[in-house]
Amino acid sequence: MNQSATGYDISNWTNAVASVMMFVPNPKLKLSQNSCFGMFFNVTIIYNFVKYKNQRTSFNFICTIRALNNTFILLVNFIGVFLPATVLGYSIHNPMVETVIITTALNCNIYNNHQSIYMAVNRFVAIYFPVKYDTFFGMKATVLVHIIFYLDRIRNVTFENLERYEKQNFLVFNVEWLAYGGLIDSQDIIFYFAIGLTLIPFVINIFTFLEFYYLKKRVTRDDSERVKQARRNMRQFVQTVFQDSMYPISVVFNSKLNVLIRHRFWTFFCQTFIWQTLHVLDGLIMGVFNDRIAFLKKYMKRKIHNLSASKEVTPPLVVGVQVVPSVAGSPN
Repeated sequence: MNQSATGYDISNWTNAVASVMMFVPNPKLKLSQNSCFGMFFNVTIIYNFVKYKNQRTSFNFICTIRALNNTFILLVNFIGVFLPATVLGYSIHNPMVETVIITTALNCNIYNNHQSIYMAVNRFVAIYFPVKYDTFFGMKATVLVHIIFYLDRIRNVTFENLERYEKQNFLVFNVEWLAYGGLIDSQDIIFYFAIGLTLIPFVINIFTFLEFYYLKKRVTRDDSERVKQARRNMRQFVQTVFQDSMYPISVVFNSKLNVLIRHRFWTFFCQTFIWQTLHVLDGLIMGVFNDRIAFLKKYMKRKIHNLSASKEVTPPLVVGVQVVPSVAGSPN
């Protein structure tokens, strides 16, 4: 339905500010700056996993799946659905098509949140039971688990959308509140469920950190291989902790803080902007902790080299001064 007559389009200050915060267009890439930034790091993770064989570990496979989910959410959901609705004031999609896109994006988000527990257990086993790691978290086992995860999400999306189609209960982007589904009331059940999902990896990470602490004391500098492996595990552990912290932030803003102020800009900030930003940060975290961002390192090295070269001082030319070589016996 064309809702532009309500005034909830780019001419409204809230929509304009929302566009600046999230959807400022990049003339060169034809993408929004925030989504483009997040997609850059997420696509980098995918690229490295496909391009370099030494990146094809079970842990990096988990990160690649997260990056694929993030890319779908940022590209299809935000740029494909939320952007035109925010600018125009009405959706350009069929309600059922938009419902499928949003529910799929939400399930990708849930997939990543549940995957945090899997990543925490992955690091726990890698530290406490390194001999058994390949058995439970090798590439084959990890791929199998994620296939099961995806099949479960596909099942959930399919049945949910069939039910929504039968009841004509569509889930669309609400241009009045600038959030999918409109203003979401405080949901205690989801909030407590999120706390439970947060505590599980938190407790696992505590035990993992304790083992890291004692392992650091036992390993000597002479044992270079063990030191290298310990540093790699520690880096992946810290990455896991950062990623685990994003889910509770999302839930707190989306189901609690969003009802504190009944204004469409506040709803946009809590339910839309925070959601997108967390997927951008997720890609950034994986990019920062990835041990080989090949083309990013080359790009930064080239930029730094060019910047250093441009700062080299060239001696100025002196015009009108003739230098005469000294002649023996000439007066001083």
